[in-house]
Parts: sequence; C-alpha cells; structure tokens
Amino acid sequence: MVDLIETFTDNDSICYLMEYLPGNDLLWVLSNEMHLDLGKTKDKSWVKFYMAEVMYAITSLHAQNIIYRDIKPENIVVAADGHIKLVDFGFAKILGKSKSTGQYRTFTNCGTIGYTAPEVIFNGGQGFSF
Repeated sequence: MVDLIETFTDNDSICYLMEYLPGNDLLWVLSNEMHLDLGKTKDKSWVKFYMAEVMYAITSLHAQNIIYRDIKPENIVVAADGHIKLVDFGFAKILGKSKSTGQYRTFTNCGTIGYTAPEVIFNGGQGFSF
C-alpha cells in the first residue's frame, strides 16, 4: 500500500501527502509491454509476479477486515524498486459484523463501472461475503 506521510488541512481542504512513486500504473505497463521487452518472449513470469503481489496486498487488507473496492490496473502503481503499491483508497471500507446477520458484509454499490461485476450492476443480491 502507498505510504501516507502526513495530512494537513486549511479552511477548504484536507490534504494528504503520500510517498512519491516514480513508476507507472499497471495499465501503462500492460499497454506498453512490447516496448518494455516484457512481451517479446513467451515467458510471462512478470504477470505472475505482479498478480501475486496484488493478491498478497488484498489478502493483507482482508486480514484486517478492510475491503479495497476499487481494484483496477490504474490503481496499482509499480514503485521504483519494481514492486507494486495500491493507491486510491477512496472506496475502501473497514467492515464490522452486522448485528442482524452476524456476517461481515457491505451493500454499497461503488467503484468504476467498467470493472464492476454484472451481478452488482443488475442488483442480483448475490456476491461474496467473508
């Protein structure tokens, strides 16, 4: 996850000072894999590496009952050391147990429409809870 260095406010705004990440987002990497010499061989180990890091980040958040509800390539940045960082926690939520069901669940519809599951768009009432 991206590091929060400091916060401050003025009369109109709340400001967050985050660490500097000089790399590009994962969408840029995927779009330019041929220019980066990543796509010139059949070896796609770099894809497995990035996906393993994304899964580890999401698993770490879930272990703390935090759900990251805006996962998309644009919100995954490759840092200077080559590892990924999740950015944009605007839709993230800390889950608490529901008093009525005893489950950890949220019913808010949020995120980017192009990356939203069909059952969420069509309000099918299905989904995953943990």
